[in-house]
Amino acid sequence: MTRASNGADDRPGGGPEALRRALAAYVAALHEAYLDTARGHAPDRIEQLPLAGEPFTVAIVAAPELHVLGTRDPLPDRRDHEQPLWGELDPLRWEVRFLDPTVVPELGEPPGEDAEPRERVLAALGIRRTLYHLMLGTEASLGPHHAMHAGTGLANAHLGSGS
Repeated sequence: MTRASNGADDRPGGGPEALRRALAAYVAALHEAYLDTARGHAPDRIEQLPLAGEPFTVAIVAAPELHVLGTRDPLPDRRDHEQPLWGELDPLRWEVRFLDPTVVPELGEPPGEDAEPRERVLAALGIRRTLYHLMLGTEASLGPHHAMHAGTGLANAHLGSGS
């Protein structure tokens, strides 16, 4: 198995870079738990899982809630200041992109009266299909324990649906 790499150094510090590292580590832990759960099944079943195979994008969206969603749909063009990160845990390969109103201005627009946060984010990004879509609350939900539960639940949902 290949370890996930977020391309960031591990120097201590706060601010946006520390949050980016924490979020990339959360995504890697989520995917590791997903695979750990799936490993109890036949290899051909694992290869058929929605996250296996072709690379996908994990969009981490501040809108203002924190959304983590996996998709193979195209995202808005990358801006010059964006620094995507990549990860791999065979057979999963993903790119992490951090999106906020500086990258996608529509994310900063006030929501309509009936706008659900999930639907609003998907519409702003032009995404029709997701592999998963999580909304995270506090920084405490970025820990490996939460990621393990999210990854296990996601794998069980994918395995149970026959996807």
